[in-house]
Amino acid sequence: MTGVELGPHHPARVAAQRPHDVALVLVGDTPGADDRATMTWSEVVDESARLARSFARAGLTVGDRVAVLCSNRLEAIVTAWAALRSGLYCTPISTWLTPGEAGYIVDDCGARALVASAGLTAPAHAVTA
Repeated sequence: MTGVELGPHHPARVAAQRPHDVALVLVGDTPGADDRATMTWSEVVDESARLARSFARAGLTVGDRVAVLCSNRLEAIVTAWAALRSGLYCTPISTWLTPGEAGYIVDDCGARALVASAGLTAPAHAVTA
């Protein structure tokens, strides 16, 4: 990223200053359950960098589109950040859509890749079929 000015709240800058601070919190929707998940700034930056490298290995280049079929999870935020840091457009797809509706979005946005949560692999296969 030579020549790119990072804003004061850019995740890489915050991670360099406070790597172990909590960056993301996801609270589950089960009343009374302790199903809270967190990620630190360094984890967000490291995971998004790893995924960005995977996008590059898959042949995605600046300006390509990635569709994301993910439930409300920390990984959805990391995937969006990885796409952005790679110069990719990120198109989120609601998990409430039918496979036909989701497939329309994938086709319409011109996605070259589809990222899906592990529990959504069957709908993802239906979308790409």
